[in-house]
Amino acid sequence: MSAHLYWSLNVTEILDPDYTLEIVELEMRSAIGGINQCSGGIATATSQSNANHPPSKAFDGVIEYAELTWIAEYPFSAPQRLSYLPQPTFLALLSLLTWE
Repeated sequence: MSAHLYWSLNVTEILDPDYTLEIVELEMRSAIGGINQCSGGIATATSQSNANHPPSKAFDGVIEYAELTWIAEYPFSAPQRLSYLPQPTFLALLSLLTWE
């Protein structure tokens, strides 16, 4: 992947609108097995469920608690975008963690 000013995860379809879109952690790495590049940047999203679940929760490095997640506005509608604006960098791997 080439260097960009921001990186985004785009959700373009949902199978059941009764579910929420919840991202526990999204990591962006410059090499497979490399360090997470999501540090010191700005997180944005097309929506959030409330003030307790802002986009920054998806990039905070905390995966232990369900309360520490980004949740899109409910009822969920596609498309949704979760973006991170770090220093421009090359990425080799996106790592996404969600609850089942």
